[in-house]
Amino acid sequence: LYAVEAKSGQLVWKYATADKILGSPNYFRDGNKLSIIVGSYDHLLHCVDAATGKSNWVYESGNYINGSPAVLNGQTIFGGCDAILHVVSLKDGTKAKEIDGGAYIAGSVALFDNKAYYGHYENEFRCVDLVKETNLWTFKDRGFPYFSSPAVGATCTSSVMIRLTRASWSAVALLISSANTARPSSGLAKDFISLSMCLLQVRNQQRIAGRTNT
Repeated sequence: LYAVEAKSGQLVWKYATADKILGSPNYFRDGNKLSIIVGSYDHLLHCVDAATGKSNWVYESGNYINGSPAVLNGQTIFGGCDAILHVVSLKDGTKAKEIDGGAYIAGSVALFDNKAYYGHYENEFRCVDLVKETNLWTFKDRGFPYFSSPAVGATCTSSVMIRLTRASWSAVALLISSANTARPSSGLAKDFISLSMCLLQVRNQQRIAGRTNT
């Protein structure tokens, strides 16, 4: 894990894990302290001081961690090749809970309204209630795994966009999880929506209206 100056590219620090890192890091603040969290193929989730590059804590999972850890309400949530959805305290790296993931989780988890959205290696996309620790619904289409990470948009009728493993329009599903068009009032979720989701929704509307031939 490397930290470099944004303006000059000069190395600030580097932090070594015992194996490769495939997912992006995330960050959180505790008061004035900024910390970085990142998973590795060494089975560990690492929390690193952003100023010094020194370890704050490590959390051990049961297998490879591929995706990027998500952050919500003082906790980080991530899956991995141990088929478990891990919920870990950001303060000290202690386990809060473990939830059955269904299968290997190769991508990152998207969070909204205390729910985790993710796809796994056995061809399913899931919505898990993090409070009740239960799977609310499962979507399954064709027989191939989910590797990419989902995006959750609070402004598109509580929609979830799933990007499948094939990079084409036909390999993208737009799921409408609610008919309620009211905008939620929660923090960042209110303003966040991916560009790809917006484009997909427009294209889907065009198809419904019969304005496209594809």
